[in-house]
Amino acid sequence: MSYTTDKNGNYKRTVRCGHCYELGHNKGSCEAKKQNHKDMIADYEKQIADDNFCDDWERNYAQRNLDRHKAELSKTVNRGKNRKCSYCSAPGHTRRTCMSKKGDMSDYANKALVAREKFAEKFEEAGLGIGALLSVKNWRDHAEEELAIIENIKWEYITHEIATGESHEFRDVVCSRTLAPTEYYPRGEFHTNSLLVDIADINGAEDYIRENRIKREKYRLVSPVEASFPNDFLTIPGCIAAAVASKHFEKERPYDYHGVSYDDE
Repeated sequence: MSYTTDKNGNYKRTVRCGHCYELGHNKGSCEAKKQNHKDMIADYEKQIADDNFCDDWERNYAQRNLDRHKAELSKTVNRGKNRKCSYCSAPGHTRRTCMSKKGDMSDYANKALVAREKFAEKFEEAGLGIGALLSVKNWRDHAEEELAIIENIKWEYITHEIATGESHEFRDVVCSRTLAPTEYYPRGEFHTNSLLVDIADINGAEDYIRENRIKREKYRLVSPVEASFPNDFLTIPGCIAAAVASKHFEKERPYDYHGVSYDDE
């Protein structure tokens, strides 16, 4: 990495070419390097046409160098043309510049924002938030319940995907710790749970789905608080961060987006 200065005298990062050592470009886009290959190709083609070699070794040497310069020039001129995106599998670009990936993440963020606005209303109505008291079922004896306090909520995972009936409805997002210390948990036992069905059901799930969720619930809200949210929770940038946290867009394009295209592609 090299540095240069702008018109105000401030330093900014740039690159230095490994061929001509000039700033602002690399070897892959160096015009001097391309011209050098062209000159060498013309020179070796002339040598082979004149055929004034002393022996076959010199002739083969010239041919090998000619082939090498042609291959290097072709690689430079066609740089990126045979590239294939590891996200959408289309040629000509990478996942970093993939418009399908950007469109998919934007679509996910918009859906997440709509869901978060509904979740925010549910949180406020129920009084679910950090500091609220829960009655948590003891995993060793479900007939026994313990008081616990919410210490954290995994806001980044609260999207349309954890709504009742959706693919990640049982994702653990509510983190609490029991108030009473024990021999094995002197600071209280840590619990993680999904949202209560009355909060998670933002789309009006069918009765049998709600009943299934209720059977699985492992805590009750017994002392609500005034709900509060992170500053970016109800913003598109915050929802884009949620798209990243979901890890759906780290590898190949998710199946749900196959065949989807966008106007700016």
